Amino acid sequence: GQPRNGDPRAGYAVEENGKLHFHSVPYDVERTIADLQPIGLHPEFLDRWMRFTRTAADPEWSREYDPNQPTEIPAFPPLNPDFGKQP
Repeated sequence: GQPRNGDPRAGYAVEENGKLHFHSVPYDVERTIADLQPIGLHPEFLDRWMRFTRTAADPEWSREYDPNQPTEIPAFPPLNPDFGKQP
């Protein structure tokens, strides 16, 4: 996914036994930019997107990474056993 923490590598998470493990992997940012330039995106959007893709930071959307963020997956409440039954 798109990181917004200043690390331009692609980010993903893996759930294992109710815990999330966050990972980042490098990819060819310049090739991605080159591949998308000819598709006709609005110039202002393309300029902002290229800057964001290279730096992984955008003043409107970026935030500092919090290594203490929760990694537990919240439990879903139990389903209503009467859901979908006719009255």
